Order: sequence, then structure tokens, then C-alpha cells
Amino acid sequence: MGTYSRRYKPTFNLGFDQIMRVSNEHSDGKGLPFLIVITKRRVSFIVIGFWNTIFTIFCFGLLTQLTSKQFYPITLAVTYLLSSLQSHFLYRHIVWKSTNTYSIEFLRFGVMSVFLYFLNLAILRIIHEIWELNLIISQILISFSIAGISFVIQKKLVYRSLDY
Repeated sequence: MGTYSRRYKPTFNLGFDQIMRVSNEHSDGKGLPFLIVITKRRVSFIVIGFWNTIFTIFCFGLLTQLTSKQFYPITLAVTYLLSSLQSHFLYRHIVWKSTNTYSIEFLRFGVMSVFLYFLNLAILRIIHEIWELNLIISQILISFSIAGISFVIQKKLVYRSLDY
């Protein structure tokens, strides 16, 4: 087995955090080819994100059935409020394990949630009102897309002072 770069030594005794892990020093095109980085943080983000997405869809579906479908922007706002509170707690303590100032991170998370709410609402209006797709099915499709955007925003802006 040849070496891939001066800094990389192949090994088969990898821990969970190092499975398929490629550091920044290998992403310059001279070292290893690009591999998906799998870490405990990403796995826990996916699990918590999946839970949060299911929670959001359930809340939206339940509230939509209890109220008039005409008021779906308000229903979506209440859903975002509920899911943002529980997801911030879970992401902060389980995924990011943050010990930074709570109020600053909560403010950043809140700003992100408001941004994602308006993005979600705009896409929901297009899919539901223009394409005339069922409201709940539209929200299911959007929720999974928003989860990916949320990961990038959390990584880059909300919990940016943490080592990733």
C-alpha cells in the first residue's frame, strides 16, 4: 500500500470519529479523494434532526386538522415555536455539547428559526397554492429540505465557536 500524501499513514485501527474521516489537509486535491466525513456529531445531528422533522410534521398536521386550513401560516408559526424550543435544547446538549453563553446561542438559534420559518412559508405557498399540492404533503417535502439548510446554518452561524 502506498502513501497518499506525506501526512497520511493508512491505518485499520480507527475509532468511530475517524471512520472515513478526511481532514482539511487532505482536501487539497493532492491527498485522499473526497470522502463523506462521518462523526458522532453528524450521526447525532441526523438522529435529532429526524426526530425534530417528525415532531414538526406531526405538530403541523395535528394543528392543521384542528384549525382551518386557511390559517396555515399561523399554524406553521406555532409549529415552529414548539419545534424550535425542543430542537434547540436537544441540539445544544446532545449534538453540539455547547457550554457557550446560552442567551447568545438561543438568540442565534431564534434568528435562524425565524429565517427558516419565512423560507418554509414562501415555499409552502408556492407548492400548496400555485401547484395545488396537499398542504400536509407539501410540508412533509419541505421539512426534510429545511433540515439540511438548518445543519449548515447551525454549523456556520449558531454554534460557530465550537470545533467541528
